[in-house]
Amino acid sequence: MNREKMKISVVIPAHNEEKYIGRCLASINSQLISEDVQVEVVVVLNRCTDRTEDVAKSYGACVVPDDSKNL
Repeated sequence: MNREKMKISVVIPAHNEEKYIGRCLASINSQLISEDVQVEVVVVLNRCTDRTEDVAKSYGACVVPDDSKNL
């Protein structure tokens, strides 16, 4: 039997979270996840002016910019 993988997306809103986002993403990446589950991590960058994007990408997260005034 060929089962399709379950897909889960973790969406993290971020505004200048350079100091904290790495710890959050490391925690997600360290979880023991069944092989039949695919996890996608998306970091939504809300008007970031620090290195949040670089840190998120270094953990393999998909990065989406958002320039709206509210997160």
